Amino acid sequence: MRLDARARQDVAILGSQFLKLDARAREDTGKIDRGVKEKAERLHHIATRLTDKAQSKLKKAADKHWSDGALEADLRLADFRAKQRAMEDALMALEFVRNIHDMMVSKMYKFPLHTKKGSLSGNDVMRNITLEKNGKTLDFFPGEVSTDRITAIQEAYWRMASALSEANGIDYTDPEELELLIATLIDLDAMDGKSSVSLLAECSNSPDVNTRKALANALAAAPSMWTLGNAGMGALQRLAEDTNPAISAAASKAIYELKKQWKIEEGDSWRFMMNQETNEEGSQDAEDNADAI
Repeated sequence: MRLDARARQDVAILGSQFLKLDARAREDTGKIDRGVKEKAERLHHIATRLTDKAQSKLKKAADKHWSDGALEADLRLADFRAKQRAMEDALMALEFVRNIHDMMVSKMYKFPLHTKKGSLSGNDVMRNITLEKNGKTLDFFPGEVSTDRITAIQEAYWRMASALSEANGIDYTDPEELELLIATLIDLDAMDGKSSVSLLAECSNSPDVNTRKALANALAAAPSMWTLGNAGMGALQRLAEDTNPAISAAASKAIYELKKQWKIEEGDSWRFMMNQETNEEGSQDAEDNADAI
């Protein structure tokens, strides 16, 4: 009986201790939960303040960006890129037309010409231009290659080049746009066009230094005097006499480099060659006609 009473007493003591531990654990858990919640609220408050501060700084930066005119410059740059892409597309189309013209002319002098009453007649030329695609030869420009067809292609090319040289929407006073336009005209071999001559004269005499400098840089990038033409070389010569030392130096250097390409040393012999093959009463051997210069 005593042992049973003692056991019951011990169980009661252990039970009360477990209850105390459970109560303490609950209390500690509550403290931890409150601490975590307080820390979470504190972190949320800090994050909110940082977000508000960042948004405020971003707004101030955007306002400053706008007030400094940088945003307007970004819009102008985007507009310039769009114009550049459009001009590049037009250039590709023009190059395609020019390539057709060059191929037709090449065919005229590379293949036999038919005779008409003992003389060569370009209108009687009967040749086909072909295009090879994936190893297969396709009819690229079927039919006769005559001077009339070549002239039609050439006229179409110059109409497109003239329209591009007018360059509606291009700001000539913007150095980047001016350099792009001049480079495009050089690629098109359209420097001696009416609109190009007016543009070069206007820009080379512009009171704006940046405009004249951009023109000098664009003309200096030309591969040869032939591509610049009379109008381009004339503009370079005017720029070489510019009152601004940097512009005159750049133009003078460009003229020197271009002229150096065509410098003929003593003893050099230059001549142009053209092969013609006639088809008069059968095939004849090709004859080379050379004119010495």
